[in-house]
Amino acid sequence: GLAPRRPITPRARTNDVSVISALPFALYRSSTIVSSRTPGAVMGLGCSEVATVRIGVQTNAMLVDEDWISIFEEFRIGVGVSIDGDRETHDRYRLDHNGRGTYDRTVRGLRLLQEARRSRQRLPEVAVLAVADFASDPVATFRHLVDDLEFRFIHLLLPDYDRDDVAGRLVAQRAQRFLLGFYRAWVSRRDPSIAVRLFSNTLPVLADRSVVAARGTQGKAIAFTVSSDGDLDPPDDLRNVLKSEFGLGPNVRDTALADFAMNSRFAHILTTSAAIPTDCGSCALKTACYNGLQQTQSPVHRFSKKRGFDNPSLYCDGYKAVMIEMAAALVKSGNVALEELVAG
Repeated sequence: GLAPRRPITPRARTNDVSVISALPFALYRSSTIVSSRTPGAVMGLGCSEVATVRIGVQTNAMLVDEDWISIFEEFRIGVGVSIDGDRETHDRYRLDHNGRGTYDRTVRGLRLLQEARRSRQRLPEVAVLAVADFASDPVATFRHLVDDLEFRFIHLLLPDYDRDDVAGRLVAQRAQRFLLGFYRAWVSRRDPSIAVRLFSNTLPVLADRSVVAARGTQGKAIAFTVSSDGDLDPPDDLRNVLKSEFGLGPNVRDTALADFAMNSRFAHILTTSAAIPTDCGSCALKTACYNGLQQTQSPVHRFSKKRGFDNPSLYCDGYKAVMIEMAAALVKSGNVALEELVAG
């Protein structure tokens, strides 16, 4: 699990952490749930003395049982279940080590979580992380997640290809159809209790530019990876494109988080991966899109060996299509003037 192998030193635990107002821990990796010791280890770091600590776990739910649920309830752990759609869609890629589909076992775990939330009201709302399968029907996928699996919070992720990947460029050509279909299914439902993070983050920015300024005053979020032995690395989704930046040595036992965040190599990665690409500078939608980050997608989609992160997202055309449709609906409803939308 992620429990430390030896006690965390006081310096690594508390030094400069007072500048952090909230410290969310997302526990994930591999097809299994992290060790049952992990939540206690996280809370034992001492961070809760100076910051709001939130723990979330992303899981395929196949190992969920009543013992795990009691741990989730004790530490108020938010649970996200990884499921990509119906059985056919999900089992196309999410296979176990024996090549068998995992859909039925994932749904079994999901139902245990949902029933525990309904009966005891101690778990946060169970969310879904679904990787978009552009070969599937987007409307059917939305309906299955919402109607059959009863999710109310959907984090729709786009496949992690970079700009140099030939297969990624072919896959991206089908993204627009899927994104528009999923967006239209969500809008047509007219149910404010259903949130699709990909769209819910963008609409407020298109409707009110002050939202961007307000988000800017809330403090800067910094993501990093803590491995099971305490090593500190850049965000895990960058591992495949920045292999040389991982495993360089900083560890939570001897490095304060503030020191790691100010490390020149790490700071450079954060700055370049968050900057608006040169080619996006004249785009009227750049504020609402923010190079795909407003849609909470990975900066990997912009990476190339030649230009680093200074590229439009691989899924730029799909984002534009959805945002143009959003903007048209806002103008039609009178919620925002066309001049405001094109002001840049």
